[in-house]
Amino acid sequence: MILDQGADYGPGAAGWDSPAVLAHHRAAGPILVVETGFAPAPPTFQALTEISQDGLAVLTPLAGPAALVTAIASDGLRLRYLLNTTHSTHLSR
Repeated sequence: MILDQGADYGPGAAGWDSPAVLAHHRAAGPILVVETGFAPAPPTFQALTEISQDGLAVLTPLAGPAALVTAIASDGLRLRYLLNTTHSTHLSR
């Protein structure tokens, strides 16, 4: 197994509206990339704040030839931009 992840947001989740969870961001999402080309040189962990002031993306290497991009943003359009930009800039070979 490469990834086992869960998220719980909304009024039923404990502490979901705390600044420690999403702050003012209203959208969150991941991209899981499995690429055999990562084997010799897997990507390194990076917090990517330079992409947008309205969100944050994090690139995390995983066991095996995989990486996870996770982003939060103020809305779905900005979230998609962060995920696509991180994927194309840091993971496309």
